[in-house]
Amino acid sequence: MDGDRDLFLTAWIGDTLAGSATLDRTITGGDGADGEVARLRWFIVSDAARGTGVGRLLLSHALAFADERGYRLVWLTTFAGLDAARHLYESHGFRLVAETGEDKWHGGVGEQRFERRVDDDGPARAAGT
Repeated sequence: MDGDRDLFLTAWIGDTLAGSATLDRTITGGDGADGEVARLRWFIVSDAARGTGVGRLLLSHALAFADERGYRLVWLTTFAGLDAARHLYESHGFRLVAETGEDKWHGGVGEQRFERRVDDDGPARAAGT
């Protein structure tokens, strides 16, 4: 963890942990954009906090951090079927770029990769947003 390039956020409702997000700079995101790539490695909101805006706030802060540091690509992996999370990602400019039916966790779900790319005009937006 390097505070100049990596981020660890927590959100609290009173004394209760409501969610967290972790973003870290990666050597490469698989496209050769060395040094300009970050991974949203961890993003979770408690069941009790879902629908309160906590997730949107965490994701917005993480992406603002990435933009301030000039990360041209932010990527994440998640499980297929998490529709509310997918909507949140897409509303923040992420696009589904890969999907596999491979079940790495033995839970009966495939894996998805989402990417948010930034060009000279700012973050790329998903179609229709």
